[in-house]
Amino acid sequence: MSRWSERDEREAEGVSLADGLSRRGGESRQRAVEAEPRGTEFGANRREPVQLRERSVDIRASERATLTTLGRFRVVDAADLVNDLYAGDRRLARADFEALRRQGLISSATLRNASARDSRVLTLTRDGYDVARSQAGGSQRLYWGFVKPAEAAHDSRFYRAFRHEERKLSADGHRVSRVVLDYELKRGYFARLNAPGGSLSYRERQWDAARVMHLPIIDGHAVFPDFRIEYEDERGDVGRVDIEVASDNYRGHHIATKASAGFHVYGGADVVRRFGISEGGLGGGSFPEERSAVLLL
Repeated sequence: MSRWSERDEREAEGVSLADGLSRRGGESRQRAVEAEPRGTEFGANRREPVQLRERSVDIRASERATLTTLGRFRVVDAADLVNDLYAGDRRLARADFEALRRQGLISSATLRNASARDSRVLTLTRDGYDVARSQAGGSQRLYWGFVKPAEAAHDSRFYRAFRHEERKLSADGHRVSRVVLDYELKRGYFARLNAPGGSLSYRERQWDAARVMHLPIIDGHAVFPDFRIEYEDERGDVGRVDIEVASDNYRGHHIATKASAGFHVYGGADVVRRFGISEGGLGGGSFPEERSAVLLL
């Protein structure tokens, strides 16, 4: 994991984290394309102006990829971005994070861990969301802001689980087309379930909504993953992988339900040992270390 220096911490202290502190406020129905792969232009020192209401901001390809990635998952551990999106190039990552912070496009916060060093998590501001959206089209929905600080540690691991799955899909010749967070799945399901009119019973509407949203019904309830990966195979057919990120407070019945639903379950070392998560078990895997659930705003 990348270690942030004291100077990095001080520079991030002035970032406002008041944006988007409601479940719905940081979400939009606008759409955006998937995150850009790292290519020859990644990190090139060629900036392009983007008009943002009354002002203009300048971003380069690597910063655009960071904005899109943050928008996809709402909150991401900065160290995961350094190690993965930036392929370990801490110098470039820090320069990009500072440039985006200085232009008011990202916010940061500290996750305090009693047993390990603190970690920094990043999210888009409203302006950052607008920039990411202006660069995009397609079916990928973007999000911004820390909506539930108590869940930031859990949600910041989505990107890590996604990259595990993306590598496996790529090895099989599949291409990720978009990521669907549970917000979008729940909205689609309940909109269909509660639609007025029609002669179907509640149970029939429930099964119909679950069928349309490709969700399982277990013990009379729809079961939602933390997020879904949609991908295309070599023939262009669409496939789906549903991902659950397990936390320390998960119980056996919770894990059993997610496993019965066919979800790939990821978790920290303690969770993996307790519930037997493995490639041959629940289809997921373990993370090298857990993050605390204390978010310092």
